[in-house]
Amino acid sequence: MDDEKRPPTPAPRRLLEVDFLRGASILVIFWNHLLLLVQTSGYLQRSPFRIHYGFSDSAAIFVFFSGFVSGIVYDKQLELKGFVATQVKGLKRAGQIYGAQLLTLGILITCAFLWPGRGSLDSLHHQLEDFARHPVSEGIGLVSLQSCLDYVDILPFYVVAILLVPLTLLGFRKNPSWTLFLSASVYLSMQVLRALNYTLWMPDWFVNPFAWQVLFVLGTYLGFRWRHHSLGIRKSKPLAAFAFAVVLFSFLKIPSIQSLLVLHFHAGGIPQFASLAVPFIQKDLLEPVFFLHFLCLGYLGWMFAPQFKKFAYTSFARPFVIVGQHSLLLYCVATVLEYALCHFVVKAGGSAWSFLAGGALGWCAILGASMALWFRPEPRRSALTPADGQSSSAIG
Repeated sequence: MDDEKRPPTPAPRRLLEVDFLRGASILVIFWNHLLLLVQTSGYLQRSPFRIHYGFSDSAAIFVFFSGFVSGIVYDKQLELKGFVATQVKGLKRAGQIYGAQLLTLGILITCAFLWPGRGSLDSLHHQLEDFARHPVSEGIGLVSLQSCLDYVDILPFYVVAILLVPLTLLGFRKNPSWTLFLSASVYLSMQVLRALNYTLWMPDWFVNPFAWQVLFVLGTYLGFRWRHHSLGIRKSKPLAAFAFAVVLFSFLKIPSIQSLLVLHFHAGGIPQFASLAVPFIQKDLLEPVFFLHFLCLGYLGWMFAPQFKKFAYTSFARPFVIVGQHSLLLYCVATVLEYALCHFVVKAGGSAWSFLAGGALGWCAILGASMALWFRPEPRRSALTPADGQSSSAIG
């Protein structure tokens, strides 16, 4: 077989650093969602407990690396078994995600039925009331994924994204430039033509799938390139300096950091800086500044990737890695815990201490579940040892 036709050599090991980042993202998403639910109930309105790192957030990290893993796993399937088998694999995974979404909704609605008190679970109770008034239409909305609860709308996006992965990879194999151009065009259309607002027919979806697909597709492309040993991201000092400036600026705009700066550097003109409005940072549409910040953060992460890889193989990182490797299951567990722990935080008075206790308890539960998966009877070492390039199955 000629070298040009030889399949790419399988990657020599699993990407534990990717699994670590996905696992850590799930924990951060849980923490911030729990805080938002408590704030929705009327408590901790000026809380300093939200985990910030600038304009973008952990959801962007999670979506990007889910695309990255999909690019590795499904490209191998496409190469070995062809497009039809790869599409079937995508359908099966989409079915798993769809089932997980319905099961999660069912558990949450059951919680609302068992806990009739108002306040902490208002959105769940509203869902119950709507279902009681319009059982047929609400039931169809739940089954068709048009109806979602707050913070439970990311899995429907993955159902759509995973179904398009085989076709996307086929496009990368044929003409990567045009495939990326098509994805970018859809993204830009959503930024410019706001009349194409998907909320007219998907009002419960917070994440705009037409905008966020570009992040997933970019991750898929880099996963595809990584598997073919041609990632091609060059290290540039000027570009790194620009990325650092963007990240630093976004960090200084975090409300808690602003308050400290204004307090200590009032004479230096910091109040004017703190009051400077930053446009185009909305998360729902993945607006350009939000997207740019994530790209800059990712580029800096790429610059320091060799040092981070060593950390991902330590015993301390292992629970986070396992969370990332079982992302679908533990994301659903985290979603249920958000609502359940919000209920008890509110019942405890919604104080800062009750929130911190609830958040810590939730983290312990998620990490504990990951270690329970690690200590299953079947051999577990293969999850953290060199493999054939599949870091883990993608959530979507």
